[in-house]
Amino acid sequence: MNIFDVYFNSLLAGQLTIDNAMRMRFSYAEDYRANQGEPISLTMPVSTKNHSDDVVFPFVENLLPEGEIRMLIQHQNKIEDGNFARFIELLGGDVAGALSIQPLGKSPEFEQIDATTELDDAALSQLLLDIQDRPFNIYPQQQAGNRLSLAGAQNKLPVIRKSGKTFEARNAPSTHIIKPPRKDGRFKSLVYNEYICMKAAEIAGIQAAAVSLLEITDVNGLESDALLITRYDRVLPDHSNNTAQIIKRLQQEDLCQLCSIPSTMKYEVNGGPGFEALFAKINEFSLIPVKDDIEALRRIIFNLIIGNYDAHAKNFSFLVTSNGNTSLSPAYDLVCTELYENLDRTFAMSIGETQTLDTLTEASFKQMFEKINKKFSTIRKQLIKFADSSLKAVTSVVSDFREGDFYQSDIQAADKILKIAKTNHQIVLKSLRAA
Repeated sequence: MNIFDVYFNSLLAGQLTIDNAMRMRFSYAEDYRANQGEPISLTMPVSTKNHSDDVVFPFVENLLPEGEIRMLIQHQNKIEDGNFARFIELLGGDVAGALSIQPLGKSPEFEQIDATTELDDAALSQLLLDIQDRPFNIYPQQQAGNRLSLAGAQNKLPVIRKSGKTFEARNAPSTHIIKPPRKDGRFKSLVYNEYICMKAAEIAGIQAAAVSLLEITDVNGLESDALLITRYDRVLPDHSNNTAQIIKRLQQEDLCQLCSIPSTMKYEVNGGPGFEALFAKINEFSLIPVKDDIEALRRIIFNLIIGNYDAHAKNFSFLVTSNGNTSLSPAYDLVCTELYENLDRTFAMSIGETQTLDTLTEASFKQMFEKINKKFSTIRKQLIKFADSSLKAVTSVVSDFREGDFYQSDIQAADKILKIAKTNHQIVLKSLRAA
């Protein structure tokens, strides 16, 4: 039996219990309930004290890394299959959202930013190199068609950024995530691919996580760029006064968690949530459902334009703001998967009965809108206009990228993304327009 304390920021929300069969239970602390604390999940209201494995397990499992990163951590730390308690010991301190899962009796760390370890260029570059073999900077035995799944295909380093300086987060809440280029050479130009797609999404009018390129230099003096992502599930401290520089966590849940589906079922073809489930959760939880409906539809169109066929249930999340309002989180992990020829091109979530772009028709959209209980005729013109805006945004970002100091192979990748967007734009427009 393993017992963990679960904190919502600095408040002890309750205890997570994992038995020898890896069944999970969560119980809210009486003081937390009495003080009307925030639910640790929208699927686990505080009004109910005890929550069982069918809801708790998928919620917790989806907080952990997946794919090849999970397998690498498992191998390096000699973790048996299904031993989620050990994963939580290693990784529970700084997960997505507002929670920190700690060993029984241990409190989360809330160091002041200036008290953490600053990373100079050499130290940062070494850490980014190390995490290729040691994901999330975990040391062995530390206490406390193929698809592209970014959580598994691209490693990440959580850090704290302040005034252009980088600090090692350890267990303190991180403010940024750095994705370095892959050391093994797979998915070439992936850093620039995601940078272009994320920037284009923002220009097109999608709410997207802020990204930039961070130049790093390895021990041999070789320069490269990593992707620097600002965490939207963190509230940065006010640097204008001398109060303690504490970072606050905001609660976030992805669609798998809200549907109580484990990450292994994130694709609709594997039994995971589709667009019908996404819009149902928007209607159930969003403060302004109509606004999030439009945002979700824009993301569907944008993903089609850029050739991102890996927009699965874990790539749609809901954010609970500091005032308790819930809405779709900013978009993240937007990538042109079509750039890589060996990746599956079937849709992670089908559009109507359609699963590939080359079979997309007006009937596909009508079927999808019927499933989500929306009127296609009332939104058709907006989606056509947004498809045009999406292509214009990709064109603008790629044009700026060409002017940068990049390798020719990376410029060629950017040009190919634009070519894909132009081709897909025509297919999408044809499917949206009335015959």
